[in-house]
Amino acid sequence: ALGFQLDLLNSCSLLTKLTAENVRTVAKEVKNIAKSGVEKIQKLRNILAQSCEIKESDAIVKEITDSCFDAYINRRLLGNSPVRKVRFQCHAGALSSLSKIMSELDWAACDLLLCGGTLGRIRRVLVHISQSSVNVLGRSLIVLNLYFDDLLLGQHGLPVLIARDMVQLSACPSSLTNSDYGRSFLNRLGKPIYDTLKILALNRNRQRAYADALMIKEWATLKTEAAAVDYYHQKELCTKLGGVPGTAMPYATNYVLQTTVWIMEHHHGAGVELGLFHGQHDLAIAYWYWDFLLSTQLNVTTAMRKAKVEGRVAELRRLKEEEEREAAAAKARAEEERKQRHQHGRGKKKGRKGGGTANLAATGQNGGRPSAATSAATALLTPTVEDMEDDMEHMLLGLRRTLCRGIVRFIAALNQAGVFSPPCYEFTSHEIRFQKRFESFAVIDQPPPLAYSDFQKGSDYSGVSQGELLSSAAECFKASKAVVDKLLVRCGERQDVHYLPIKRDEVLRLAKVCVGNSIFLHKLIEHSKGCKEGKMTATFDFSTHK
Repeated sequence: ALGFQLDLLNSCSLLTKLTAENVRTVAKEVKNIAKSGVEKIQKLRNILAQSCEIKESDAIVKEITDSCFDAYINRRLLGNSPVRKVRFQCHAGALSSLSKIMSELDWAACDLLLCGGTLGRIRRVLVHISQSSVNVLGRSLIVLNLYFDDLLLGQHGLPVLIARDMVQLSACPSSLTNSDYGRSFLNRLGKPIYDTLKILALNRNRQRAYADALMIKEWATLKTEAAAVDYYHQKELCTKLGGVPGTAMPYATNYVLQTTVWIMEHHHGAGVELGLFHGQHDLAIAYWYWDFLLSTQLNVTTAMRKAKVEGRVAELRRLKEEEEREAAAAKARAEEERKQRHQHGRGKKKGRKGGGTANLAATGQNGGRPSAATSAATALLTPTVEDMEDDMEHMLLGLRRTLCRGIVRFIAALNQAGVFSPPCYEFTSHEIRFQKRFESFAVIDQPPPLAYSDFQKGSDYSGVSQGELLSSAAECFKASKAVVDKLLVRCGERQDVHYLPIKRDEVLRLAKVCVGNSIFLHKLIEHSKGCKEGKMTATFDFSTHK
C-alpha cells in the first residue's frame, strides 16, 4: 500500500528531466503514475478508516516525531525573523495532502503539457491553476517546464504562438507578422509574454510583487515599440496598396494595450482578493477602479473582435472575386474547347449532338465538387472552438464589469441610507491613500492613471434619488444573472473543460452573488420605504466568491 511513495518520487523525477523529444510521452506516463498513486492512497485510507486503533496510532506517531525531530528546525541561529515551526499531520491529514498533490501533478502539470496548444488556452489553464491554489511542489514543476529547450512547454516557438494569438484575437494580417519589423517585434514580446504566464504559476501573495517589479514598467514601454510597428505597417500598406494613411487597424498597439490592461486588472483583483482594501469606502474605490479597468479591457477587446470580423469580411470578398474570376476563366476555356471540337467534328454525323454541352457542364461545374475558393469561404464562416472560447471570455468580461458596477451603486445606496459613512483620518487623507494604492499604475499612460477626484466625480450620486439608485443597482445584478445563465448553458455544452475561461463551479458561485445581492437590495428598498423599523447594519461577506 505504501507504493504511492515511489509513484510520487517517480513522477517528480520524470517531470524534472523533460526534453523536447519526450515531453508528451513522459507527460502521459506521469499521468498514469499519478492516477495509480491516488488509487493506492485511497486504498490505504480505506484500510486506516476501518482500523479501531487509529487514534492510539496517531498519539504514538506524535510522541515519536516529537522526540525524534526538531519542530523548530527552521530556526535561524542569528537574526530576528519569526520562527516557522514544522507541523506534523496525522495519518488522515497527511494522506489527504499527498493525494491532493498527486492529483495536481495529473491535472495541473501534465494536462498543461498535453493540452496547451495555443497561447490563449495555455493562459486559461494557468489561470485555473492559479485560482485553485496548487501546492508549491506542483507549481515549481510547472514553472520548471514552462519554457525549456528554447520552446514554450518544450513544444512551441513563442514568437509563433504570439503571432497566432494576434491572428486569433484580431485577424492580424500576415503582412505584419511576416515582415522584418514584425518578426523583430514578436521576438521582443517573447520574454514579456512569458512573464504573463509565469506570474500565474506563482503563489497568489507573490503575484502582485512580481507584477510591480518586472511587468508593469516593461509593458508601459512596449506601447511605444508597438506604435512604431503599426506605423511601418501602415506605411507599407500605403506604398503597396495606395491606402489612406492612418486608416489601418493598429494591431500591435491593441495587442499590447489589451495585455497591459489584463496585467493591471489582475494586479488589482489580487489586491481585493488578498484583503488589502478594508471598509466600505476602500471597497467602493476598489470596485470603482475595477469597473474602469474591466470597461477598458472590454472596449479594447471589442475593437479587436470588430477588426477580426472586418478582416473576415474582406477575405470573403477576396475569395468571392477569386471564385468569379475562376468561373469566368473556366467558362472561357470551355467555350474555346467547344469551338475547337466543333471545327474538328464538322461533317461528322455521329457524336455531334449534345457533346459540347456535356463537356461544358463537366468543365464548368468541376464535376459537382465545390471550388477551392468556396471551400475556403465555408471554413472562414464556420466558427472554430477557439472562437467560441473567446466569445465566452468576452461574456465573462461583461459579467464582471456589470457586477462591479452593481456593487459600487449598492455601496452608494447604503451611504445615502446612512448605513455607511466615509471614515476620517487625522494623519493622512483619502487622496494620499488613493495615490499610494495605485502608484504602480502611474507609469502607464494608456489607460490613463486615475486620481481621487475622478473617483469623487464617478461615484457622486447626490443628484440621483435613492429609489433610482437602488433600481439601477438591482438592474445590474439582474443583468448579471442573465449572463450567468448563458454561461451555465455554455459550460454544459463543452466537454473539454480545460480551455474554458471559467469553470461551472465558479459560475454557480457568481449566481449566488447575483441572487444574494438582489435579496439584500430588496431588503434595503423595503427599509427605505418605511416598511421595516429599526436601524440597518451591513457587513461584507466574501465567502461565496473570492
